[in-house]
Amino acid sequence: MVRIIRTNRPLVVISRFHGYVRDGHGNHQAIGGLTSDAVAAAADPDRFPEQITEEGLRPWTVRKSYRGGVRENQPWCINFDAGQHSPWIGDSYYNFGVYGLSL
Repeated sequence: MVRIIRTNRPLVVISRFHGYVRDGHGNHQAIGGLTSDAVAAAADPDRFPEQITEEGLRPWTVRKSYRGGVRENQPWCINFDAGQHSPWIGDSYYNFGVYGLSL
């Protein structure tokens, strides 16, 4: 995951899961925790230094990290229309996500 973050250099990472029991089965819990760990590790040049020295990647700091699955009445909940066209990516957020899953 660190390599993927350093390679693609996203400004924002969104994880559906939190890394807690409420996420459901173990795979969901694991990926929730790993996502947070990977975001932190990607910014740290001392973590996975071979990616820097051998692969030429650079540390990368994700600007924002969001987690899904929160209730709408929680103050940190944000909502947006995934079907809305984004001039920045040239398509809807939904279609952009579908494209990413097809790779």
